[in-house]
This record gives sequence, structure tokens and C-alpha cells, in this order.
Amino acid sequence: MIRKMAFVSYLVSTCFLFAVTGCDNHAPTAANFESGLNVYLQANPQCVWTGGKLPGNYIGSLKGDDGSGFDKLVAIGLLSKTPGELYHGAGTTGRIWRYDLTDAGRKLASESFHGTDLCYGTKKVVKIANFTEPGENKESTVTYTWKLTNIPAWAYDPAVSATFTHVVQTGGGSEEEHTGQAQMVLTNLGWRVAGQ
Repeated sequence: MIRKMAFVSYLVSTCFLFAVTGCDNHAPTAANFESGLNVYLQANPQCVWTGGKLPGNYIGSLKGDDGSGFDKLVAIGLLSKTPGELYHGAGTTGRIWRYDLTDAGRKLASESFHGTDLCYGTKKVVKIANFTEPGENKESTVTYTWKLTNIPAWAYDPAVSATFTHVVQTGGGSEEEHTGQAQMVLTNLGWRVAGQ
């Protein structure tokens, strides 16, 4: 009974606070756009494609130091590599190597339509620069600045940025601010990125 009364009291005071302060997540304000954008950005971390599906067998050089993206990820501890059978074909000899995620790699792994991705950070809105006034369709184009947060140490590794240029292009290994733009639409939950 006490919990029920406490909940009702909380609910009434929250509703009163919203009514008095005019808080409304449906209003086209910078704060509401920022909140909606951060929901989207949090659900869509920045990831880099490893080059295939993991675990998996891939043909490489006999010594196994062919400088592939997989080998860069082995060097920084995100993948493991074990030798397999020799491969003979088309006048060349190579080795089949078995690549798998390490425990550290599993924490960052995400499966996509093209294979295994490793996620290296999440965009976070710094500031809403401007937005268009929503029309009858309840949509707005929002321009904002963002920076990458939760960046793991490996994203700062020069070998990674040299092989996976996408990490650098999307702000990995950097605290810099970048500009973005999104089409936002008013939903029952407030402002959200269109198509979310």
C-alpha cells in the first residue's frame, strides 16, 4: 500500500512539474531534437568491418604476416590466429589461417549483413546548430555537432587507422567535433530520426 501511494504521489508531482514548466518532448526544441538524436546514435555505434565473417578460415601467406586487416586486429589483441592446412592453387602456395574473436574482440563484435564488425565508439550530440521549422508533415531537418565517445584504446593505434581508414574518417581516435545532419520526425515518443 505504501509503495502504491508513493508511486501515485510521484506520478502526480511529475505531471504537475511538467504542467508548470511546460516540459513537452513533442515541442520542436533543441533539447528535444538532441534527446531524439542521442537515442538513435546510442543504438547505432560506429563500427568497422573486419573483412569477413568470424570465426573463419582465410587464405594467407605461408608465414602469415601478409599485413591484412585481420593481422592488424591480431596484433592489437582483438582476434586470434591459428595456422591450418596448406593451400595449393593457380601456381601459388599459401596457408589457410583460422581467425577468431578474442574475449576483448567479442565485447566489441556486431554481426552485419556482410560479416563481423568491431564497434569503436558512439556518437553523442554536442550541440544542435539549427533546425527547420516543422510543417504539417511534422518533420524537421536538424544540423548538429557531435563527437565520438567511449573510444577504446585500439582506435588510437596508428596501424589500425592506416588499415581501417573509416575509423579515422568517423572520428575514431579523436575527441574532435564533427557536423551532422538528420531528418527528424515527430512520433508518439517525441522527436526521432526518420526511418528509425
